[in-house]
Amino acid sequence: MKELVQILKNTRQHLMTGVSHMIPFVVAGGILLAVSVMLYGKGAVPDAATDPNLKKLFDIGVAGLTLMV
Repeated sequence: MKELVQILKNTRQHLMTGVSHMIPFVVAGGILLAVSVMLYGKGAVPDAATDPNLKKLFDIGVAGLTLMV
């Protein structure tokens, strides 16, 4: 029984370490997403036809946020 508890504690520790290492990427993705929507000025997802650079910035932000899923 002690071995199972130790295995579960180690698994939890490894998962928490992985989550801790991913936090900066998720935060950066959220910031890029927010900046792209803010600079677009309409409070919506930037359109690739009107501003392709903001759309790329938005897509990078979405990719950063999906790393945690």
